[in-house]
Amino acid sequence: MEKPSNVRISSGIYSQVKWLPCRKVPYSQAKVAPDTDQAGSLSLSYEQRGLVTSNARTISSNVYTTGYTYESAGRRASPIASSGWKVSYTRDSAGQITTITDKPPSTAAVNIVTSATHEPFGPLTGFFYGNSVHDTRTYDLDYRMTSVKDAGTSNVQYLSYGYDADNNIHTCSLHLHEWITGAVESGRTK
Repeated sequence: MEKPSNVRISSGIYSQVKWLPCRKVPYSQAKVAPDTDQAGSLSLSYEQRGLVTSNARTISSNVYTTGYTYESAGRRASPIASSGWKVSYTRDSAGQITTITDKPPSTAAVNIVTSATHEPFGPLTGFFYGNSVHDTRTYDLDYRMTSVKDAGTSNVQYLSYGYDADNNIHTCSLHLHEWITGAVESGRTK
């Protein structure tokens, strides 16, 4: 069966795919054809499991490459940018990320996210940013987010959400300070 040379992937980002039969071409050579958009061009390389191993973005004749490694379970382990910056993840026993650090070349690692906690079925319930701002999130019984609160020495952001019968966000209320409170209702019609 002949594979099509023009494929539209649902995200709309990549419109050209080069199909390479696995039995004739090593996986390391299987690539998505370069794509061009307003920012420049993008080329991705994949490994045997279909996971991205490199991402090369060209912007104004400058090439920015990020390499990716994976754990045996297929979870991303440590992206490394061409500049030498390396992101590292710490995971709990369920494989959920609890800490993210970023290490610039020749310096100590910097905390981006620490002490991340999750609901039993995965959604993030809280974490600390590297600047000690604490982010907390609450969910209803359908795991729809009902609030997001970021606080340091005072509230940075506090949003609460309401949903309609179709699970669309109906209201989003902003609570920063007593003097800045507002609600936005959806103008969506059925």
